[in-house]
Formats: sequence, structure tokens, C-alpha cells
Amino acid sequence: MLLSFNLLILFITANSEPVILSPNARVAGSFDFLNPARYANEYDFIRFGAFNSFFSADMTTLLTQGNMHLKNFSAGGIILFRPNSVLSELTAGITGGYAHKQVSFGASILPSIKRYSDGVNEFYLRSLFSSCVSSNGFFLSASYGSSEGDFIWNCSAGYETNGMKVSFQAEDEGVLTLSGVISFTLNDALSLGIAGDTERRVFYSLDALKLPYKIGYSGMAHPDMPLSSGVTLSLVRGNPHYELTEVKPSNVKFEYGGKIKIKKKKSEIIDLNRCSYEEIMDVDSVSRVILRRIYVERLIGGEYKDYSRIDSLPGVGKVTLERIKEQTHIGEYYGEEEEE
Repeated sequence: MLLSFNLLILFITANSEPVILSPNARVAGSFDFLNPARYANEYDFIRFGAFNSFFSADMTTLLTQGNMHLKNFSAGGIILFRPNSVLSELTAGITGGYAHKQVSFGASILPSIKRYSDGVNEFYLRSLFSSCVSSNGFFLSASYGSSEGDFIWNCSAGYETNGMKVSFQAEDEGVLTLSGVISFTLNDALSLGIAGDTERRVFYSLDALKLPYKIGYSGMAHPDMPLSSGVTLSLVRGNPHYELTEVKPSNVKFEYGGKIKIKKKKSEIIDLNRCSYEEIMDVDSVSRVILRRIYVERLIGGEYKDYSRIDSLPGVGKVTLERIKEQTHIGEYYGEEEEE
């Protein structure tokens, strides 16, 4: 019944490219939301929204975002608030970008504070740098940055013509995810988007534009998780500095001569039912996002009996689960790996 209701809303809800929520299902982590290089230059906007965060069926994310242009430059801000009795989070940051003909660049800085029900507070900083180049309908976008000490990146490539857009992307925000996206314009006011990824998730969105208003509906379906959805309302206006000019193709060469060094840290075997927040954050080679999910799942559902609940958490695959088992135990520990 809930699936039918969501699909009904999808096709009857009343334009720009649809916003597909990030594959890792965190609005704050969406490269499309935070990537100024991917904003449409035609419009300035202010956006309000509410989303299920997928992290927990009871969690909701409230969004406020804006962006405006001054000639070739753009600047904006974003506020994300997630009120919940187990975990509350407030994120506020700024975005900035520069666009010239076929090339655009952007940057985002997002400080956040989280508070857990047992009194633990955490502050972290997310930063993102991005670039995008397009020519004759083809486009390539690359983003990279840092989130809670983890190196994150996204690469997207595709082709757009006659109101239809097809793209493929690879993304790593703690978990490597591959996804495909297709979006197309139904008429002058409506556009639809759908995406699927290697985590067996299907994302869908529908945007309706009737100046100065834009309404967006988006959602996610997964065979092992409840349906999640979100709604946004935007006020848009035409960018007075936007110029419709014919752009000739040009060759753009990207080179990166630096090195990325990843510092390894030693970990001890810890009890997942007794460890503190700081101890679980020291587990090596596992994303802090996933470790936090394990910690909060214990607060919500009580002590673990085995690793099955952890295995079912979003983002936990076979490799990640093995890394967790190598460094943790549940119940008595005798120096050998726990059996499920």
C-alpha cells in the first residue's frame, strides 16, 4: 500500500534537472546538492525541503538552501537540521562557484555538530571541491574532498540532448558505489529522473517548474528497507547575468601530479556491546559513517547478539563486514574470530 501511494504521488505531483539523492542516502552527502559546478546558471534560487534520511525510518532532515549569481560567480548557503531523540544534527555551510563558457568550478565548506542521546557530542567539517566541463552535449564532472577524516570523491560522465540526459557515476563516501541515471523532460514544466546503483537501490524524482515556483518530489526504494521520500519547494528567478551564447568545442586537459597519503592506524579488538563512542571510532579501514551507524543501532535496538544486524545496515558489504569482524567481538572473546 505504501509503495502504491509513493508511486501515485510520483506520477501526479507537479524545470530543471531532477535532484537525485546521493547513492549513500545522506542528503548532506549529496554531491549534486553541494556541487556549485553542477548548479544551473540560468536561475538563482532559495529552497526548502524535508526528507527521510534512510539512516533510520524515524529520522527526518530539514533543508534550507540558497544560491545566487553575480556575473560568472555564484555564492550560496545551506542549513540541514535533523531532530531526533537518539541523534540530533545541525549542519550549516557555504558554497561558491565560478563558471566560464564550458568549464565551471565549485567549493563547499560544511561544519556540523552531532549530539547523541547518551550525551556524546561530535563536531566535524566536510569540504568539497568540484569541476565540470561540457561540450556538444557531453559532460564530465569530478568532485573530491574530506568528510569526518575520510577522503571522498565522485566522478560523473554523460550526455544530454533534446530534454533527455543519461549519465553514469562512481562515488566513494566510505563505500564505493556505481550508479546510472536517466532523466528527461515530460513537457515544458515537468521532468522525471530515475537512478539505480550497485547497492540495489532505486532513486526516483519528479520536478515541476512554474515560475517563480518549483516543486520537487524524490524517493528511494530498496528490497530490504522501508520506502523513503522527500519534498522540496523552491523560489526561483532568472539570473540577470546569464547570457545565451553559442559555445564552440574546446579541448580541456586535466592533470594531477600530487599524491594522496592515507595514514593507517592501529586497532585493538573491542566488544561492540561495551565499547565507547571513541573506541568504536578507532576501528581501522572502516568508514566513520558506518561505525556511527553501528553505534547508533546499538542505542536504538539494544545489544548485539551476532553480526546479522550489522550486516543489514546500509553501506555494509562483505568486505566491510570482514574488516569489522577482524577488529571486534560480540560477547566473550577468546582471541579467535567470532562465529555467527
